[in-house]
Amino acid sequence: MSREELLQLKGIGPKRAADILELRQNCEEPFKDLQDLKSIGLSDRKAFSLFNSNIVQKVIFSSS
Repeated sequence: MSREELLQLKGIGPKRAADILELRQNCEEPFKDLQDLKSIGLSDRKAFSLFNSNIVQKVIFSSS
């Protein structure tokens, strides 16, 4: 998912999109749990909400 596509998701702004892209580049595995989302500064509530989003699970958490 590109920066532009990330910015279209509710709750993802320019800084968070950059953090997500940086983590994806530097990690050997895709995001897999709430702790991975919290590592980019999301609150428990926001991380839970994004993690349970079908869009996020299909795009952000996949390696493609």
